[in-house]
Amino acid sequence: MRIKSKEAYNDAHLIRSHPIKVGDMVLLYDKKTDIDISTVLKLRYRWLGPYKIMEADPLKETYRVTELDNVILHSTITENRLKAFNQRYQYIGTNSEESTIEQEEINKSTKVDSTARTEDETSEERDLRERRAAIPEG
Repeated sequence: MRIKSKEAYNDAHLIRSHPIKVGDMVLLYDKKTDIDISTVLKLRYRWLGPYKIMEADPLKETYRVTELDNVILHSTITENRLKAFNQRYQYIGTNSEESTIEQEEINKSTKVDSTARTEDETSEERDLRERRAAIPEG
């Protein structure tokens, strides 16, 4: 009876629908923001990271995480302090090959070269090219 009640309670009170696996990207909750109620930390972002899961113990619901440069954090972290990290397209410094190729094409098309100007180029095309070259890359 006790086991059935425990299973029913656990099923009804899931922390997350998908379990965290090794290799997943996660954010870590900063407990210091709960303790300190100063006005400086009041509006600070409460999630640190992203981190990558290195080891997972599903029975204890504890995890070992690493930073993106594979530096291991010193302790294990419980599941309730982690949440999935939804990566934006350009968040991490490693771009895909497609985006690198597209960026190279954009860079080639926006560079202003005085020898590249031809006589049949209109003043509108020249102005457009100069405006594109003035936009900082980043």
